[in-house]
Amino acid sequence: MAPLGVPLGVLSRAGSVHGCAVQLLRYFVAFLARPVGAVVFGHLGDRIGRKKTLVATVLLMGVGTVGVGLVPGYTTLGPASAVILVALRIVGGIALVVSGPERPACMESGPARAVGS
Repeated sequence: MAPLGVPLGVLSRAGSVHGCAVQLLRYFVAFLARPVGAVVFGHLGDRIGRKKTLVATVLLMGVGTVGVGLVPGYTTLGPASAVILVALRIVGGIALVVSGPERPACMESGPARAVGS
């Protein structure tokens, strides 16, 4: 499962079935969190502005990414490390909607000849 991007040591003592299930769960919950992020940040983009929403989603994605890198190993926390990893993937999945709010903002701020193309 190393090619799937698990930090070293998070699932080192987990069995192969358990490790595979956690990997699939990790990607599945991030995939399911994207529509939630689209609804939440789409609404916020309309309410408080696209620029503030873009900054919030980029910061949230950064927090999730750094958190995944800082998750302690399986020997330290046991199964809790896998739970923390999945929770941080949910945060990253919610924040992945960054491409939605930024796209119209980029199109509006471009040169007149390029807007709408």
